[in-house]
Amino acid sequence: AVDRFAASSGAQAIGSGCYPTKSGRQDTFQTGQLVMVPFWGLSQIVGYSRDKVLGQECDFCHIVPLRLDEPIKYTHQTMVELGIRPLMTAPQIRHLAVEPLQVGEVSNMPGTRRYQRWIRLLRSGRAGARRKILTEMAAVEAAGSILRFREKDLRTTVEKNYRAEVTAVLHCSAQKAAEFVRQSCRLELAG
Repeated sequence: AVDRFAASSGAQAIGSGCYPTKSGRQDTFQTGQLVMVPFWGLSQIVGYSRDKVLGQECDFCHIVPLRLDEPIKYTHQTMVELGIRPLMTAPQIRHLAVEPLQVGEVSNMPGTRRYQRWIRLLRSGRAGARRKILTEMAAVEAAGSILRFREKDLRTTVEKNYRAEVTAVLHCSAQKAAEFVRQSCRLELAG
């Protein structure tokens, strides 16, 4: 599948790219590597190309979201801005599931501010951002507030993508991944 996408998109089927992240570290992405794209979810790098855009040479990374059939071309800057990152490792995922999580006072925020906060967090590229968003959403509902339609839609997307990453990294069934996500996002409410 990788070669077919690379050939049809004009991308080089081999190679890698080194991209700065928002945290300042460099991530090297290899052709064939699975990555997380904030809204598309689990995706695969299929190649690289250099194209002219408005008279300037630009390097592009070609990424295929696993739920689509066509690659999307991203510049290095766009990858950073969107928070595209490599998959977490199995130890990272297991650690995040038991790490205590501080949930801010999101239940008192207006819905628009909460939504903007969660979008920023998702685009931060931080490992564990999906867990934090889902846990904060649970805290909002536990406080008696109601999530708005687009917040619920975001929850569906974030949860689905978190489950997909857990399934891919831990090599477990979708059912086990769903249970893992539920357990890692549970609230420890003070009695």
